[in-house]
Amino acid sequence: MKSKIGKLATAVLVGIGAATPAAGPALAVGPGNLYGNLYYGSTLLASASIKLTVSPSTYTITVNDLSSIDGVPACVRVYANNGNAPSYCDSYGAGPTLYTIYYDWNRAYLNAGTATTAMVP
Repeated sequence: MKSKIGKLATAVLVGIGAATPAAGPALAVGPGNLYGNLYYGSTLLASASIKLTVSPSTYTITVNDLSSIDGVPACVRVYANNGNAPSYCDSYGAGPTLYTIYYDWNRAYLNAGTATTAMVP
C-alpha cells in the first residue's frame, strides 16, 4: 500500500511540474480597464483608456491629445509593480496613439503639462 501511495504522490508532483513552464513570458496583471479625461475649464484636453485586450496578458493603451491650446502632448503614466513608471504619449493632430503592454502594473494617470487626473474604471 505504501508503494502505491508513494507512486501516486510522485505522479501528481511530476504532473504539476509538467504543467508549469520552466521559462516563458510572465502574464501581465493590472487593475482592469481604466479610463480618463483631462479638462482645462470646459475644454477636453485629452482622453485615454487602458483595456485588457488578450486575457490575461495583454493591455492596450489608447492616448488621444484633443486640444492644441496647451501645446504639450498628452501622456498616460503607468506605474509598474517593479517600481518603473513609463509614460505613453500622443501629440495633437495625429489622432489617437496605441500602445501595448505586457507587464504587471497597479495604477495609471493621464497628464498634459501640469494637469493630471487618475484613470479610473
